[in-house]
Amino acid sequence: MGIPIPSRQELLARYDLFLLDAYGVLVDGAGPLPGAKGFLDALEAAGRPFAILTNDASRLPATLAAGYRKWGLPIAEEVIVTSGGLLAAWVRECRLEGSAAMVLGPEDSREYARRAGLRVVPLRGDAEPDVVLIGDEEGYDFLNGVDAAITAIVRGIERGRPPRLVAPNPDVLHPKGNGMLGISSGAVAALIEGAVALRGGAVAPRFARLGKPRPELFRAGLRLFPEARAPLMVGDQVETDLRGAQAIGIDSLLVGTGVSKPRDLHAGVRPTWYLPRGLA
Repeated sequence: MGIPIPSRQELLARYDLFLLDAYGVLVDGAGPLPGAKGFLDALEAAGRPFAILTNDASRLPATLAAGYRKWGLPIAEEVIVTSGGLLAAWVRECRLEGSAAMVLGPEDSREYARRAGLRVVPLRGDAEPDVVLIGDEEGYDFLNGVDAAITAIVRGIERGRPPRLVAPNPDVLHPKGNGMLGISSGAVAALIEGAVALRGGAVAPRFARLGKPRPELFRAGLRLFPEARAPLMVGDQVETDLRGAQAIGIDSLLVGTGVSKPRDLHAGVRPTWYLPRGLA
């Protein structure tokens, strides 16, 4: 049985809150996707609230909102929920306040670490961090940065005090635009894990992955609009957007403008709806 293709009117009539992924749904690396502004305008006209749920730990909500405004998308900072924003709860849970953190990412990633209570240290192989955090695949000298992180982790293992590893954004791929795909911080985490395992074996640490499909990001978005009774998750990735929505029991819509296609669906994960041309 095929996945139903809804009309915009059908979605507006059925759902009272829209949880929107950003990359692959509203934008990609080249700018806004066709139909993104029209869809947001339709939500406003119908009185339907929305929140952005993004596995982004490289830009603060204010930075994201400013970028969306430049692209003509009316998205307020207050409705943007990022995986970077989940870092503070993880730090508290692990009792890591004040710990030294090596951060792979741009300045906003380092700011996420500071706001979470971590102390950012230089990205050098001779550092002795308590935490290694991957905020993004960009914003630093990639090869030297990854080498420094691997070296610091291996030295920590040899001292008997391996650092805690955290990747708020577990995405492996993202749509760069013009049909191109690019690696995301989840791919960097997998690379470092594989390299460190060659030296650390069974005691090699692994990354905690905080964003979708884990439920915390979805719950944070739902808390913004506690009166909503019929939310819909709109996303482009099976393993993050769809799996996470299904796990917390809300409907989902897969758009065909990002990473995943219906052929990528597998047993146990199925969206409620599918829009092959995205929000256009």
